[in-house]
Amino acid sequence: MSLEVVEYDAAPVGSEYINKLDELLENENWENALKRIKSKKRVKVRPGLNDNRHLLIPLEVECKSEGLGRLPIHTALSKNAPFIVIHNLVEKYPASLKVKSVADYDFLPLHIACAYPNNKAIDVNRENVIQYLIDEYPEALNYVEPANSSTALHIICEHQPSRSLTKFMISTSNSLSWKVDEEGNLPVHTAIDYLADSTVIICLLDIYKNSISHKRKIDGNTPLHCAAFNGCSERVLLKLVEDENVMMMDVKNTSTNETPLHLIFCVEKYGKKFVNETGKAKNSSYADVEFMVKTMLQRYYSYQKNRLGDESKAKQLVVKLLTKVKGDVSRTIMMLINICNRSYRLPRNFLEKIDELSKGRSFSYLQQDESRKKIKIEQSGEDEYNASTDEEFSENNQENNEENNNETVIASISL
Repeated sequence: MSLEVVEYDAAPVGSEYINKLDELLENENWENALKRIKSKKRVKVRPGLNDNRHLLIPLEVECKSEGLGRLPIHTALSKNAPFIVIHNLVEKYPASLKVKSVADYDFLPLHIACAYPNNKAIDVNRENVIQYLIDEYPEALNYVEPANSSTALHIICEHQPSRSLTKFMISTSNSLSWKVDEEGNLPVHTAIDYLADSTVIICLLDIYKNSISHKRKIDGNTPLHCAAFNGCSERVLLKLVEDENVMMMDVKNTSTNETPLHLIFCVEKYGKKFVNETGKAKNSSYADVEFMVKTMLQRYYSYQKNRLGDESKAKQLVVKLLTKVKGDVSRTIMMLINICNRSYRLPRNFLEKIDELSKGRSFSYLQQDESRKKIKIEQSGEDEYNASTDEEFSENNQENNEENNNETVIASISL
C-alpha cells in the first residue's frame, strides 16, 4: 500500500529548520546563507509510527517567518543581499516573486527591492537585482501596493534611480509613467520631491508630456510647483518652463492658492534650499535662487510677448505675477521675498532688481543673458541624456497615453 503524501505550505513554526536561513539573512551572513540555500532539499517525515502518511516539509525558502509573514527572499531583499543570493532564492522558489510580505505593507519582492534599504540610493547590485526580478516576473510592475497605491516606479523614484533603470521599467510596462498614487502623485512628482537625478526627471517629463500640467490630488501642485518648493537643477527648470509649459507659472495650487514663484520663497523651506546672503543652492547640482526667479520671469515674459505681440502688455503681466496675492494670508510674492530677506538675507543685487521690476520701474531683469540661454547637458556613460530618444519612446506610447489620460490625470489646468 502506497503512503499518502501531504504537502504543507509552512513548516512547524519555531523549528530550527525554518529559522536558520532567516537568521543568516538577517545577519547578512551571505556566504553561509548561500550554502544553506543550495544544500537544503525537500524532506519527508512520518508524524508517528502508526501514521501511514508522509509529511512533505517545505524548503526554508518557502517558509514565512513567525509573526512577520516574510519569506527569506523578502528578508534578503530588505538587506540588499548580493545578486547571487537573490538569484538562488528565486531558482529554488520561483513562486516567491508573487508572494506579498505582510511586514512590508504587502509589498511584492520587487517593491521591497525598490524600497530597501530606505536610507540609501540605488547601487549597482540593487539595480541588477531589480532588473532580474522584473525579467522573471514583469507583472509585478503593474501591482499597486494597498497602503499608498504606489507602483514600483513611484517607490524607486524615492531612492535616486538611474535613468537607464527608470526607462527599463517604463519600457516593460509603459503605463507606469502616468499612474498616480493615493495622493495623486505621478512618478515625476515623486522624483522631484525626492531630489532624483536631473536625467531621470527629464526622462519622465519627456515620456509622459501631459505630466507638466498634472495637479496632484493632495495639494494641487504641478511638477513646476514641486521643483520650486524643493529646488531643482538648471536643466530641469529649463525643461519645466520651455515653450507653453511656462504657463504653469500662472497656476495656483489648491492647498494654499500659491503659484510656483510663491513656493520658492516659502519661509520654512527657503533656508533649507539656499545659502544666506549668496542665494546659492545648498545642493551643489541645483540652481541658485536668482537663476530660478530670473529664468522663470524671462521665459514667462518672452512667451507672453510672443503670444500677445505686445511688449507693454507682457511686462504688465510680469508685474501682475509678482504682485499676485497668496491665498489664505494675502501675501504677494514680493512680501514673501522681503520676509525671507529678513530671516536669511537674500542677495542685495537680486533684491534691488526684483523690487524695481515689481514696481514697473525697470525691466532690464527680463533681458535674457545669451550665455545662459541654454544649459548644456553633460553626457557620460549609461546615464547619457538624449532627449530625442525619450521623445521617440514617448511617441511610440502616445496612443496608450491618450487612452488612459482621462482616467489618470486627476485635474486639468484651466488658465
